[in-house]
Amino acid sequence: MVQGEEAGLSVATSTTASMETTTNFSLGTTLQQDTTDPQFRDMKLDDCIRIALEKNLSMQSSRENVKISESSYRMSKAVSSPSMSLSGGNSYSSNEDESDSAELSYSQYFTSGATLSATAETDRSKSDTSDESYTSSASITLTQPLLKGLGGSSVEKTAKGQKILDEEIAITRSLQDSRRSLIHSITSAYYRLLGSQRSIDIARQAVDEAERVLKVAKVKKEEGMVAKIDVTRSEVQVASKRSSLVSAIRSYESSMESFVETLGLPLGTVLTLDSTIQYVDRKIDLEKETEKAFQNRLDYKSAKLNLERKDIALRIAQQNRLPQLDAALSYSASREEEKYSDSWKFSDPELTASVSWSIPLWQDHIDLKESYLQAESSRKIYAITLEDTQRGITLEVRQAVISVEEARENLEILKVSISQAEEALRLAKRSYEEGLQTYLDVLDSQNSYTSTQNSYTSALINYLVALSNLDKITASHPMLKDKTE
Repeated sequence: MVQGEEAGLSVATSTTASMETTTNFSLGTTLQQDTTDPQFRDMKLDDCIRIALEKNLSMQSSRENVKISESSYRMSKAVSSPSMSLSGGNSYSSNEDESDSAELSYSQYFTSGATLSATAETDRSKSDTSDESYTSSASITLTQPLLKGLGGSSVEKTAKGQKILDEEIAITRSLQDSRRSLIHSITSAYYRLLGSQRSIDIARQAVDEAERVLKVAKVKKEEGMVAKIDVTRSEVQVASKRSSLVSAIRSYESSMESFVETLGLPLGTVLTLDSTIQYVDRKIDLEKETEKAFQNRLDYKSAKLNLERKDIALRIAQQNRLPQLDAALSYSASREEEKYSDSWKFSDPELTASVSWSIPLWQDHIDLKESYLQAESSRKIYAITLEDTQRGITLEVRQAVISVEEARENLEILKVSISQAEEALRLAKRSYEEGLQTYLDVLDSQNSYTSTQNSYTSALINYLVALSNLDKITASHPMLKDKTE
């Protein structure tokens, strides 16, 4: 088996009651970084995700877009809010006629389609032939459509449409799509950085091992046991391993710069990562993961809401083809007096009930018919869109589960291979020192061991990234439920 100190990889395994295996990997590295700010030292994955959700430039832009959506939401919700206005005017004429007027009006729309309106008005008039007089009036009218317009004249003016607006703004506020993508990007980059750290460790171990073999070759050359070419090959091998180490370090530094930029931190910020990876080797159930995705994914819920909108629009388009039939109940009163206060003492108020109707004829009838056909086709399109969203999510889950299973299988295979490669290297070195094998045998075993170590690290990182991708697709990452955003 691979020893923890030699390989730079310590493994602790325990089995939970749910038959899931929890594994902690410590991918240590001797890469030195000068971290001046303690808050960026030994950062855990959750710390990085929180910073990105706050500082990432795309997330900041998304939050500003939410503010625009909030404004549109308030405007749409205002259709059921009361409105009130105060107006007035005065006029003078050359023959000394004079008049003033003031009016207070109030209106309220209801999602049943009804409209309540009330007005209070007063006028003052005076002329060279008559004394000053005041005329005051007040009225209140309730109008309810009985056919066309019943239940609301537009989607936003219906009770269900108002609820849809509430659900849509809640989806927008959650920023789920942006957060899902960002969390997966940070998680993938974080794990790949740990993999890069591990690659540096492996490269450094390979350099140390090549230098040790070079020393052995020089001793054996002096003793006349090997040819000079073995020393030359060892020197070439040391140079090659050192070159690989430099490449690994520079690759890490480049990846770290990209990671800092994705976090939203100033470029050049120095940080270090907690090299311990904790994860649960989850037992994946395709059916449960698919169900989870449909429960959590807000883009799926949004597609359902869009279809509900089209259902309402289709109903309204169908109602618009009906005759206009409105019932109205109004109460009004007025009075004219020489004093302003007396003009409001109404003596003969009037209560009126009325019904009005209108029937669309030729051109209007054609327009309304075509509008209905358009609404019907639009509804079918959104039904297809919902089905396409369902299929797309199902496909995403299936592919993600396949990727997780593939990564797990590769990881299990390489767990065995890495111990075999280490044992082969140990035997090759011993045989070489005893003169039973050539340097080429040692070189081949060493390269095989280094390659297997790198493959194992890649398999581990790929497995963790595949799990993160599955969490992204099923929208089940715990940070998506974080209300601190």
